[in-house]
Amino acid sequence: AQDADSLSVVRQVDSLIQVSRTFTGQGDFEKALEINAAADKLALEEIGRESAAYGNVCFNHGRIMHFKGDFLEAEKWYLESKAIREKVLGKEHPDYAWSLNNLANLYQKMGNYEKAESLHLESKAIREKILGKEHPDYLASLNNLAYLYLDMGNYPESESQSLEALSIQEK
Repeated sequence: AQDADSLSVVRQVDSLIQVSRTFTGQGDFEKALEINAAADKLALEEIGRESAAYGNVCFNHGRIMHFKGDFLEAEKWYLESKAIREKVLGKEHPDYAWSLNNLANLYQKMGNYEKAESLHLESKAIREKILGKEHPDYLASLNNLAYLYLDMGNYPESESQSLEALSIQEK
């Protein structure tokens, strides 16, 4: 019964996160944060801090702040999500790769290209290993690296990432 209860809570948390994402997409960040706070409270009270569900809440909080333009706050939440997901899910999990990906995108926007590159490369390697080269998340990694290299002025590497993505998409 406890497993069923935990699963029910995880579903509720996930549902709240989805609603929060909808508000984020609409630019209603305050409503998105309000809904995410409800997911945060539920996850912490019912499952605990060291859980995939709470890692998802932290990731979503970071995403909201990222979209809102509060990069320092976004970084804080993305780092928390990354740490939780690493501990709970391990480094070879798609959700951990998403934490790296979004943190890298944030660092790119902040102009910290070195950190962004390192995280994008790590995310890409994980996605290639666990999802394969034809998975949309792997293609997202290639595209993200292409844009990063473009921002850095490394046009040959940007082109290389773009051409690899194009080749895979053509298949």
